[in-house]
Order: sequence, then C-alpha cells, then structure tokens
Amino acid sequence: MGITVAVVGAGIMGSAVARSLAQDTNKVIIDSDLDKAIALAEDIDGMSYAELSGAADADLIIVVIPPQIVNTTIKHLIDIVKSGAVIINMATNAITDPGDYVNSKNITVVDTKVIGHSVTIGGGMHGVVIVKTLDESIFNLIRSQLVGFKDVQKGDADLVAEINSIAVTEGLKTAIRISNKMQNDDIPEEWIKAALGSTCAGTIQAFANEELGHFARELVRKIENGEC
Repeated sequence: MGITVAVVGAGIMGSAVARSLAQDTNKVIIDSDLDKAIALAEDIDGMSYAELSGAADADLIIVVIPPQIVNTTIKHLIDIVKSGAVIINMATNAITDPGDYVNSKNITVVDTKVIGHSVTIGGGMHGVVIVKTLDESIFNLIRSQLVGFKDVQKGDADLVAEINSIAVTEGLKTAIRISNKMQNDDIPEEWIKAALGSTCAGTIQAFANEELGHFARELVRKIENGEC
C-alpha cells in the first residue's frame, strides 16, 4: 500500500510541498476550495477533498494554511486521523505547543518549517526544511517524503520565522533602493523588473551557493573593504 500523505492547503506553498513528495507516495490534497484541490491532485496523481475527513487514512498530514487557523485545524484533524499518524505544521508564523494536543491515539504534532520563499520554491528553487523533533523515526518519515526540497534537517524550527522575516525585510529594502535608483536614471520599468528578477536575484543565489564569477567576486572584495 505504501505511505499516504495528506497536504492540507493547496495554495502556493501547499502546492510546492505536494509536488515535492516522494514519487511512490499515495497523495491526498485537501482544500476548502475543491477546485484548487482537484487541480493540484490531478497534477500530482493524487486524490482531492474539500473536507478534513479526506486525511482519515493518512500516515503523515502536512498542514500548510494561514497561521490563525492552524491550531483549530490540527485539533479537528486529531479527531479524524488514525492512531499513530504524524501531523506537521508548516505555517511559518504558527508555533504549536505539543501540550495542547495531548490525545489517546498516539498522534504526534511537529512544527516543520521551510527556509525559503513560496514563489521560488514553487519555481523549483527548493528551500531547506527544519524539523523540530528529537524522534529519529518521525524525522526519517518526514525526510523520506519531502524529497523535492534541497535538504531536510533536525533543528529549532521556531527560528525560521525570524530567518525568513530578516531575509524578506532586507531583500525588500534592497529591491526598493535599486528600483528608486534606476527610476532616477530614467531606466524603463521593464528593464528594472528584469534587473531585479534576474540580475539581482541571480547574483544573490550565486553568492549563497558560492558560485560567483570573477567580476562579482571582485565586487564582493571591494564592498567588504569599503571601496564601493
């Protein structure tokens, strides 16, 4: 039969997570917007549901929904899913307390967060998944299913919200500064978008992966020495 994984939430990040699942996994997509669930499920050869009851037979349930409804949704899932199931909360800004989900069905709730942006992750630049657990079997289950991500690691998932917040804030500051500077030089809007979306984004990606070319490495040296 294999492992069954249910993804609750068919938005941008939920879709990226669903597409990252292992090839031989039985996939279930749940979203209150059934059309969205159907479209994603058809894309990954899975089943679709509008109700949480669709997760009843899942071994792993991945909750990728707005933070304000995470707690209520998980409590409903505990009443629905089978004994021994693992529920992971992937909403970046929602931190769960295992003490809130004490149950007699041996169901485990684990905060699992993604360092990355939903748009780039959906575009194939998959981020790193941080799993907040010391249980090796639970970690191995999660890692065995999220194979499409760059890496899956054990660690303090609570830090991911701060990491993403810093990256987004500083990234936006840089994007706004670049845009304003180019607008002042009367550079066409479409050219500015290309510079931000390709040149700037690609340079940051190359810097992160230590793949900068000679020209960029020389700029890094000058920047670090305060020469520019």
